[in-house]
Amino acid sequence: MEATAGAPQNTVETPLKATGRTLFTAETAKVMAQRSIEARKRNAAAEIERIAQLEAQAKLAAPLLAQAVAITCVPDEQYRLLRLARTREQLEQLDKDLEAAEDEKGKKAICDAIARLSDVEQRLAMRPLPGSRRPGRERPAKESPSTAGPLD
Repeated sequence: MEATAGAPQNTVETPLKATGRTLFTAETAKVMAQRSIEARKRNAAAEIERIAQLEAQAKLAAPLLAQAVAITCVPDEQYRLLRLARTREQLEQLDKDLEAAEDEKGKKAICDAIARLSDVEQRLAMRPLPGSRRPGRERPAKESPSTAGPLD
């Protein structure tokens, strides 16, 4: 059996019962505890590395995002976009709370809050209210000059 670089080494042969299940002994418990500690260290190191990468990406993206928002938005538009983002975050949190709610009174309160926030989000997103916008009048398509016949 070949040993790989990241795989833990099993130095203790685990004794088996007649049924094929592993016997827990002081030796096997010690080996399993060591494997667990190594796995936790690897996972912690991977998590630290992942967080560092995310922070580096955020540092690179923050100036570009701020510049784009500053160029394209007037102060009122910035406020609207920030409030819209906050409202959408609140709606997501309320959706999670609704799934976790158990009593009917709590569910109703959360549904009422979702309805109010949905109305606010719709207005901040500048979507028209249902029924307030009429479809445009159908106009005949203009013929383009390249498809017109010869000019004889």
